[in-house]
Amino acid sequence: MPTKAHEKPTVESDELYKKGLALLESGALIQAGSLLRTVINTNPQNSSAHNALGKVLQKRDQLSSSTAAYCSAAVLSSQLNSTIIDLATSYERQKNYSQAQALYKKALQESIDKHKSLMGLARINAIKENWEDALKQMKEADSLLPNNASINYNMAIMHIQRGELLNAYRKLKKAHRLNDKNPQIIAQLALMKLKQGNIKDAKQDAKKCLALSPDNTIAQQIMKKLT
Repeated sequence: MPTKAHEKPTVESDELYKKGLALLESGALIQAGSLLRTVINTNPQNSSAHNALGKVLQKRDQLSSSTAAYCSAAVLSSQLNSTIIDLATSYERQKNYSQAQALYKKALQESIDKHKSLMGLARINAIKENWEDALKQMKEADSLLPNNASINYNMAIMHIQRGELLNAYRKLKKAHRLNDKNPQIIAQLALMKLKQGNIKDAKQDAKKCLALSPDNTIAQQIMKKLT
């Protein structure tokens, strides 16, 4: 009997954690955060719950809090895992590029999510205008996962930054074929079509984007310009 009484909170905590993950996947971020905090209060050593909470906070643009959650997950985890990528991404979004770069390099050395590590390093090199390294890393990521929407999207953004609009459009179209529900991809397609003078399709894409992500600023600006 004492053993069962001891196990009950763990079972309940596991169920709450699974519900929290499901809510995170569905975009119900406030509810997901609430459940995951309950899990952490019940079991502060649950590194997976800390990591999931970091994802929730990052999606809500609470970047310093997400970094703290990822750090907790990394400390509690018994081995290096994908948390290091999440932590690097959080630092990258806060423009702490030196810290992000160091973590991406560490992840790459340990062969943890190599394509994500390479994309992260490529983005940072692009920001620094180290184009040779950036393109090399992005192409290497593409060779690992040639049909990955995120890689094709990131390559498109890099081409845009370099003024290579034809290559950018080709990569955006491929990214959209691979994931036609990603609002960032659709917004960039809308923007490119607007620049090409294709007003009708640009407006249509902007509307699609806002239906998926009402807060997307690129789509909002396009609609404001066209109405």
